[in-house]
Amino acid sequence: MKQSVPNIIVDTRERKLMKILDEKKDKINYKVEQLDIADIIISEEVAIERKEGFDFVSSIMDNRLFEQMLRLKETYLKPILILEGLNDNVFENTCLQTE
Repeated sequence: MKQSVPNIIVDTRERKLMKILDEKKDKINYKVEQLDIADIIISEEVAIERKEGFDFVSSIMDNRLFEQMLRLKETYLKPILILEGLNDNVFENTCLQTE
């Protein structure tokens, strides 16, 4: 039995992810579109918002994160938030840092 290859949609701004997916062409099909909600759409029910450390902190500070998560939750039955590279260095140059 041949396993089907997933088809996903990736936002045009996700260049790092596209590079990774290009290396997995035999396992994943993807197309690139400018997405209003989410960075990756897996299916009609599942979408992913991906944040790297500095973007995560900055989106909390300017309240984008909460708006993005609310829109994701309202649009998709199974929203997912992936945090990458969240470490102490992320907080060094922000007003969230405490001394």
